[in-house]
Amino acid sequence: MTLLPISLPALAFAPAPMTIPARRPDLFVLDSSALIALVSREPGSAVVGRLLLDPQTTCLVHTVNLVEFAYHVERLSGEAARMAALEALQTDGVQERRTLSRTFALRVSKLKSLHRIALGDGFGLALALHMGGAFVTADRHELEPLSGLYPIRLIR
Repeated sequence: MTLLPISLPALAFAPAPMTIPARRPDLFVLDSSALIALVSREPGSAVVGRLLLDPQTTCLVHTVNLVEFAYHVERLSGEAARMAALEALQTDGVQERRTLSRTFALRVSKLKSLHRIALGDGFGLALALHMGGAFVTADRHELEPLSGLYPIRLIR
């Protein structure tokens, strides 16, 4: 028994192109690890803080990365801390993006299958590629090997 009523080749969709768009030096997509570093005052938090304070930069976060951040804060510090942290991010100008078109989802899938990265990292990196910015992360283990292929900024 198959899970789908038709086979995958019959779906006839093309994979999302992996062409990197022109990079915008003023646009940054924040990973949950970068946000956690910021609120926890971990190494690298100053890098994220400078991005947020710079009036010339725009900081985005994909909803999936925001969910990762929110559950991390709530698990460690409770619901009130989660709500306060989310409000502080919004006050600091971090803009949430809910991008999830089929093309976008296929790009996430392609990134995950090619590089075996975490799903959240796939969403954040795909958003950075889609918007032409850099993906800001503390996840050196999975993403440092990709920093020569994609616009990734490691905070530590």
